[in-house]
Amino acid sequence: MHASTCRCPGATHTGISLPLPLAGRVNALCRYSPPAHVGPLVEPEQAVEYVRQAKAALGDIAAVSITGPGEPMAQPGRTLQALVALRQAFPELALRVSSNGLGLAEHAETLARLNVGLVTLRAHAVSVDTLTRLFAWIRPSVRTLTIKLAAGEMLAAQVLAVQALHGQGLNVKVHSLLVPGINDAEMGPLARIMAEAGASCMHVHPFAPFAGAPEDARPPTAEELGKARNKAGSHLEQIDACRTCAGQDSASALAGLTAKAGGPTAERPYVAVATTDGAEVNEHLGRAVRLLIYGADGGMGRMVGVRQAPEPGGGEERWKKLAETLADCCALLVADAGETPRAALAGHGLQVRRVGGFIEDAVADALGLKGLQRKKNQDCNPSIDSQGD
Repeated sequence: MHASTCRCPGATHTGISLPLPLAGRVNALCRYSPPAHVGPLVEPEQAVEYVRQAKAALGDIAAVSITGPGEPMAQPGRTLQALVALRQAFPELALRVSSNGLGLAEHAETLARLNVGLVTLRAHAVSVDTLTRLFAWIRPSVRTLTIKLAAGEMLAAQVLAVQALHGQGLNVKVHSLLVPGINDAEMGPLARIMAEAGASCMHVHPFAPFAGAPEDARPPTAEELGKARNKAGSHLEQIDACRTCAGQDSASALAGLTAKAGGPTAERPYVAVATTDGAEVNEHLGRAVRLLIYGADGGMGRMVGVRQAPEPGGGEERWKKLAETLADCCALLVADAGETPRAALAGHGLQVRRVGGFIEDAVADALGLKGLQRKKNQDCNPSIDSQGD
């Protein structure tokens, strides 16, 4: 693997930027961005060990970037906890955060204190109407807002975030997606507003088709992209896409790294899955009543049983019983879980991973496999003895 140099303002160094898959919650959905692959998340308390393993595997790591797969500031406590631990353990590493701006401004001072070298702001428009065309939904907080009200809050939050970050001496790179016929006329005004707020540079990224994208969407031509970048460039320095910031230099080598942390062993060869439908990891740990158990068979994953979870309630005793029920499992895959049960189960050697997405992908990632075996007319919710392995 070859180290590359990041030339983003305030982040110039030679080395690999390690993407840290920490953020699991999404607070906005862009119609024109492909869905992120959601594998096992790194928990805040696992961040230091994850980086240590990556250093051993990759060598020349110079920066750690919290970029996804969800929105880092949708659960700021997780993000800040990981950043504090990383700064203490690796004072030499450059730290970075990527965000859509919602809830970002209020944490600017903390990010500065942790010496975060670069914040990437994903901003794509300046008008509410355009933003509502780009996004399917936006949830600025726990409140339920109309898409137009939520879009207005996002636009305001993005400007406030850049102002706050700039006021703390932090460098801000604006990352903007160009979708012809939707927001191409707003690249210039967006660059002007971001420059006035204190942004350091900007990258205009062309839309690329993907499965599930709006049918009428198309990528910009070279002329359209150049025109948009030139308009934006009259206000804010334009930079090319950075492989280092994107984690492209480390992506292939990182495959399976998360699974190695707390992965299968001879004593714990299985993973448990909390699901309501047998297809997706979509159940909260606190509500789970039964768990599907998966193991490896010839390089593929196979469901080997179903186990009942202890009845809700009971506090620590419940988690002790669950740990005993899953004593041969290396991980428990859930849609979400509280800090208390995660810590309790970790104390018994069981890693709780908040993953989401399809069971097939999550199990394959957790066990380091190619996928799941499929049987004809397989029942997603078979009735099997609670210790059916």
